[in-house]
Amino acid sequence: MKVTGKDDSIHLENYLRQVGEKQVREQPKADAPPGKNAGQVLQEDKVVLSSKAKQISEAKNVVTALPDVDSAKVARLRLQVSNGTYQVDAQKVADKMIDQSLLDDLL
Repeated sequence: MKVTGKDDSIHLENYLRQVGEKQVREQPKADAPPGKNAGQVLQEDKVVLSSKAKQISEAKNVVTALPDVDSAKVARLRLQVSNGTYQVDAQKVADKMIDQSLLDDLL
């Protein structure tokens, strides 16, 4: 069943109708041996992802493949620290600390 749109009640009604039809198809015939569905073909459920869901999945795979550490940036910062050329922007540090504190209070 493909799910699209915003009206969930329509989807629920369609799903319940499909489940009811499937149950009727799967009932064994009176003359069939117990546990056997003589000659019946069962319909399988199928999931269809939207194009947006596929894009999200692809983006997640790309992000997952990225390294956790930017080695080039670490090397550059190490060099700056060892040379004494690394400059800390105190205002940025203070702003980040306040932002994080406010965020922590909200959560």
